[in-house]
Amino acid sequence: MDIKMTVTQQGIFREAVGGFLDSLTVEYISMMKQQKDDIPRRIKQARSRYARTMDKKLRAELDDRQYDRYLLYRALLLTSTDIMVDSPGRAGTRGAIAPNCRKEAFRIWRPPSRCPTYDGS
Repeated sequence: MDIKMTVTQQGIFREAVGGFLDSLTVEYISMMKQQKDDIPRRIKQARSRYARTMDKKLRAELDDRQYDRYLLYRALLLTSTDIMVDSPGRAGTRGAIAPNCRKEAFRIWRPPSRCPTYDGS
């Protein structure tokens, strides 16, 4: 995705996006270590807060055309951080997810009844 930025704008862009990712990751790890309640909700709030900070930094530096391209990049970036935000129970699964089920791209879960089981035979 080409936003067509100057060298100075690229530095500011890298700083803003890096700050967003670093801050979100640090907060997520901290919540996991502390075993906080309702981590998905808290991470969504933090992601929105850090995204707004990133938007403010870049809005001042990019022109309208560049900012529109940045918004496309931002949507992709937020989608890629969904793995931190979405909880497995959000889709309404009953009980626990089978340990051999795994997450697939864009939060698609296989129901526990369809997960393969590996026996030693």
